[in-house]
Amino acid sequence: MGVNHLRDWIAPGFNWKEGEPQTPEQRFGVAIFDLLEFKVVNAVCNRSKHMGCLRYQLKIKYGTLFDEYPEIGSVTDFDNGPPVGYSVDGRNLLDIIDVALGYYESHWYDRSR
Repeated sequence: MGVNHLRDWIAPGFNWKEGEPQTPEQRFGVAIFDLLEFKVVNAVCNRSKHMGCLRYQLKIKYGTLFDEYPEIGSVTDFDNGPPVGYSVDGRNLLDIIDVALGYYESHWYDRSR
């Protein structure tokens, strides 16, 4: 969620759908949305937030023992066990998040150094 909303924190109050970007912050916010990995993160977050459909194929990987899981109270499916990973269209979700974070780093944070 933080990776998705960081864009809003960089350019607070900007209407991404209606406004024409005027500042570097707003231009960055528009540019990152062209990144496929950011679109995936955004779609997964919006699906969670709004309980809507996801145009990507989200899969949950199971495969650990309950007694190896640190928070047994957070297991939501006792038939499959606790989740150990997530993929979107066959790509590890953590890899997708890393690409989006890398974009923030190289296109926003590094530019001010």
